[in-house]
Amino acid sequence: MADLTPLFRQCVDIVSKELGTKSSPSVKPPSFLVKDTFIRECDSMYGNLVQMAQFVGEIRPLYLQVNDEFSRFDKRIGSGLSIEDKNKIDEDFKVKVQQVYEKLKFLQSYERKRTQVVESKQKSKGFISGLFSSEEDPELAYDLTLSSHRTQILRFLSDTTKTVNTAFEKMQQKRHNREKQLNLLHFQNLNDDELEAVDAYRQDYQFDVVEDEKQNASFQEELSQQQIQELKLENKELLTMKTNQLIIS
Repeated sequence: MADLTPLFRQCVDIVSKELGTKSSPSVKPPSFLVKDTFIRECDSMYGNLVQMAQFVGEIRPLYLQVNDEFSRFDKRIGSGLSIEDKNKIDEDFKVKVQQVYEKLKFLQSYERKRTQVVESKQKSKGFISGLFSSEEDPELAYDLTLSSHRTQILRFLSDTTKTVNTAFEKMQQKRHNREKQLNLLHFQNLNDDELEAVDAYRQDYQFDVVEDEKQNASFQEELSQQQIQELKLENKELLTMKTNQLIIS
């Protein structure tokens, strides 16, 4: 059986050329269609929000890991984020959220002004033409649908931005609470050590005071006995002198 593949390809090429020569009727789009970059800007903004949400989920384990000052010298503990790193993350994320809100504010302002222009244009057509029109105005229907659709998009972006920012703020607050608890534990341990040192010093001081008092009492006792001996010697010497004087006289 002969191979009919080349013949089949020739037939396909002929039909394709004949169809290509026939120009399809061009459909001109309505003149009132809005051609701007609103949807593109919203899509880009939503992509940034998705990346920010993913970042919060990925950084959360390391971000919430709180170690004491001595853990950095322990090689068994993996490298984490320092307080400076976490503060830098806070600042960068805050800037990104601010940029998103500014972009959202710009899009809201743009859509509000565009809607005002459309409403002004509709009013300029006159009230009478609208009353006697038997068919629905396609331009008006298009503008109403477009405005409603874009309003929903902006509301969705606003809610998404708030959700992402709230998730980060909760994570940030949890980190601060953990750091406060750790610092409180260190402070309590420090106070316990100080109290133990004070008690030890107090005991040593009391012991020294008792020893000093004993030594002073012993010294005073020894001093009194020495004074008594001296007085006895002085009396004995005086008696001897008196006795000698009496014998001589």
